[in-house]
Amino acid sequence: MVLNNTQTSPFKLIVLFIFFIFAAIGVVMFALYQAGAGEKRLSNVTMWGTIPKERFDAFLSDLAEIDSKVEKINYIYKNEDTFYDELTNALASGKGPDLLFITNEQIMQNRDRVYATPYKQFDIRKFKDTYIESAESLLLPEGIIGFPVAVDPLVLYWNRTLLANNQYTLPPKQWGELFRMSQNITRRDDSGIIKLSTIALGEFSNIHNAKDILIAMLMQAGGDVTKLNKDNKQIATLSAKNTDGASPTLNALRFFTEFSNPAKSTYTWSRAQSEARDAFVSGDLAMYLGFASELPLILKQNPNLNFDVSILPQLSGGVGQRLSTIARVYAVTIPKVSKHPQDAGVFITSLISKDASILLEKNIGLPSPRRQLLAKEPTDPLKTTFRNSAIMAKSWRDPDPRKTYDILSKMVETVTTGKKRMSSAIERANRELQVLLGNTY
Repeated sequence: MVLNNTQTSPFKLIVLFIFFIFAAIGVVMFALYQAGAGEKRLSNVTMWGTIPKERFDAFLSDLAEIDSKVEKINYIYKNEDTFYDELTNALASGKGPDLLFITNEQIMQNRDRVYATPYKQFDIRKFKDTYIESAESLLLPEGIIGFPVAVDPLVLYWNRTLLANNQYTLPPKQWGELFRMSQNITRRDDSGIIKLSTIALGEFSNIHNAKDILIAMLMQAGGDVTKLNKDNKQIATLSAKNTDGASPTLNALRFFTEFSNPAKSTYTWSRAQSEARDAFVSGDLAMYLGFASELPLILKQNPNLNFDVSILPQLSGGVGQRLSTIARVYAVTIPKVSKHPQDAGVFITSLISKDASILLEKNIGLPSPRRQLLAKEPTDPLKTTFRNSAIMAKSWRDPDPRKTYDILSKMVETVTTGKKRMSSAIERANRELQVLLGNTY
């Protein structure tokens, strides 16, 4: 009798089975509701950036297919030249954006206006294992001031027709090759006016990337513009020397100005020329030093231009010399005036994911800063050059891009006009840079 009382009838088993099915469905529906409600609780946010709107919106649209949260991001394009002033005015009025998608230079210029992520939340070891060296300019004593999403390296654009016409099958791999190439390719009329230039070097007024080119040369020579001292204070190092007593800045400055000196056989560029990229696009310049991000502009200006891209020329050093170029690193960060900083943090997690990096490269054409993604070589030859350049790229903590441009421009101009000797010009620039750093930090 006891055994019969403890047995469950078939009817009761069916009822219990149906009950558990509905209970399970209820749990799943509740979880989905909670997830949906959590997503709806995220506020709509505004993001400012310097990437063209159509390309960035295309990226957000692609990303939304696998992460619907990003549909709440309203991207607003800002001109790079006026970005700082617009942000300053917006912050003063308390109407700034919730997110910024800008370069490491622009973030450094606004470092007191953005949140820094403490290393206890994202430690340095993890950062360095995830991102390439050029991204480390975003690491400051107080924390990470931006999370990298794209790398824009300096590369060499070269006109295949002009080089072939002068019996060159390849662009220079080392800077020293330019001495002979400049003599062979450059064309002047009877009055000495340059009609065809080999490469744009030696001036600031008509070389948009002059500052970056000069710093890239300085870095290749083993120098730095600034560095952190033992007290974690940024100091100027333009006048510093290597262990062998050589001055990286002096070597870079001497080579940079070699090609704008009318007294030299290598003379190939003057301030009378048109802007460097325009000269390249029009076929009046054989080689142009520009950033990877300039590719769409060059193609748009002259779709018929027969050109290719290679990595930046290097110093003719010995075995084991570190190859390098300079790069701008695009990153996302949160301004302190954001009305939704916690929600902005959730969106950053989406924007720096591996999937987002793949889609961003597809839409804006710049390589990812993620080591894991860079390990795979692209099939497109141009993207391969950009990828290789990104891997070897360096960057620096520029305290104020416009003011450092003025300092370095003055240093070059006082040399090319004969007002100062190179060593004096470098010392003066170093002092001015130190004053800027003292006023900034």
